[in-house]
Amino acid sequence: WRQFTYNQGQSGRGVFGGGTTPSLTDTMEYVQISTFGNALDFGDLVGTAESPGGCSSSTRGLFSGGRNPGQLDRMDYITIASTGNAIDFGNLSDARIVYNAVSSSTRGVNLSGYKTSSSANANVIDYIEIATTGNALDFGDVTTSRRSGGDCNSPTRGIYAGGFASVSVSVIESLTI
Repeated sequence: WRQFTYNQGQSGRGVFGGGTTPSLTDTMEYVQISTFGNALDFGDLVGTAESPGGCSSSTRGLFSGGRNPGQLDRMDYITIASTGNAIDFGNLSDARIVYNAVSSSTRGVNLSGYKTSSSANANVIDYIEIATTGNALDFGDVTTSRRSGGDCNSPTRGIYAGGFASVSVSVIESLTI
């Protein structure tokens, strides 16, 4: 079990980026999770992207895939503690809009997604080592090919639930990160 210690001197940052406003954007913004207030400018992604997947360790955040206007295989990274523009991390094993990702303290896992070029859901799972740069490697496949859905993780296990194929999907899958 991982022990949690609450220290009021520590605070976390939430960083989000990409999207449409109504055109594609490369903007990243952040919030201090422990405080109230508006989001602030963090910097820019390497390029515009709608619906990139996101995961992180305690020090580095990653944005993977997305649409611009076709699917992307690009991965960008940031250092969470300091604001600034994202840097190229590497490439996904398969270009797609990555709606879901989970992570441990060292590894990020991108789950499934959508391929706009073929109007098909992807069943790909790939992973990266967050502390290093490089291309994603094949991790396996989801049992039910779908997009969107929900995800959450503990330090060792990721859960991927629900989503949409041609109809709503009621499947819950887990993996050891």
